[in-house]
Amino acid sequence: MDSSDFIEFKNSLSKLIKRYQRESKAEIATMILKEMGFPSNWETITKYRKY
Repeated sequence: MDSSDFIEFKNSLSKLIKRYQRESKAEIATMILKEMGFPSNWETITKYRKY
């Protein structure tokens, strides 16, 4: 997946998760992300450069 596709995917995923968090209990959303293997700082992953 090229960089622009990844950023688009990450942004879409972020929007979906934020919408879910608004519509449900925040601790449930946090547990789901943890079970999916997401790190707590997953939204900042695009700040890191690929070398």
